[in-house]
Amino acid sequence: MHITITLQSDTPWEIPVNYNHFLQAVIYRHLSPEFAEFLHNQGYIVDRRRFALFSFSRLIGPHDYVSASKMLVFQNTAKLMLSSPIEQFIREITQVLLMEGIRIGSQFLRVTSIQTEIFKVEKSVIEVETLSPVVAYSTLLRSDGRRYTKYQAC
Repeated sequence: MHITITLQSDTPWEIPVNYNHFLQAVIYRHLSPEFAEFLHNQGYIVDRRRFALFSFSRLIGPHDYVSASKMLVFQNTAKLMLSSPIEQFIREITQVLLMEGIRIGSQFLRVTSIQTEIFKVEKSVIEVETLSPVVAYSTLLRSDGRRYTKYQAC
């Protein structure tokens, strides 16, 4: 499931250019404490790897970059996209966001709309377009037993 959240402020607002941790904190804060703790500390395990099974976009909307302060200044409106195959994740986050709005750093933003899309995969091969780069890697062992990471070109 995929949701697009439209955020609104009455005035332009700013956020540090490296703000992903703010968005991740917002997401966990808008889930029930038990579910947030499960996703953050345990997650869903497949082949000894842990997955939270959600992704989020960068903030999308008109903005300016202020190089002196390394801040982005958004012009009132921005969109945030969230995706997850876990219905509980989408249900919890949309209910809370609609009631409470969202605080990113020190800025409070109203949620003016949430659009939901459900994608049905009907083929064994599909083409996708990502909103951010995909990083694929493998953790391997050296002959001396030490681990190293090999990144794959995508």
